Amino acid sequence: MADLRFPGRSEMIGTLSASQKVNVGDLLYQIQAAVFRGRIRLREFFTDFDPLGSGKVTEAKFRTALDESGLKLSDPQMTELAKAFADPTDSKRVKYEDLLHSLEVFVTPNMELDPASTVSDFTPSLARIPTSMTPAEEAELGKLLAMLSHRVKTRGLLVRPFFADYEKNVNSTLVIDHVTQ
Repeated sequence: MADLRFPGRSEMIGTLSASQKVNVGDLLYQIQAAVFRGRIRLREFFTDFDPLGSGKVTEAKFRTALDESGLKLSDPQMTELAKAFADPTDSKRVKYEDLLHSLEVFVTPNMELDPASTVSDFTPSLARIPTSMTPAEEAELGKLLAMLSHRVKTRGLLVRPFFADYEKNVNSTLVIDHVTQ
């Protein structure tokens, strides 16, 4: 019987995951999109924790590898991923190879066997959905931007330095000239 005075990580996370339902299919799609956008090579993060190359790591190392990759996942999301890819022969291990196989966006499985094969295009699914605003919201936004522009000009505020970091990021869609006009 477990000592209730000192709950383990799984018991503490269990209370969080009960309040938030996670759909693993949707979560895998979100991770796949993030991997594609950021050109993240998840395999490299997992191989650091799997020196024998078994394709399995402990749940703690699984979480650490996902954290180090830069993916922003909550504890309930990581718990559901660990459950979905748990090793049936060892309950304390997660089969990260299965996760990597399901997240593959850069190559087609067994591509080396068919030299004429092509990689499916994943980019149309990444198109940003334009936000729709009502005419009243657009008018309010226009007023806000005009007021902000007026204050920046009259007070001599320097806006450009705040966005300099974004300009250096190759994956950023923000261009410095868009902001400072």
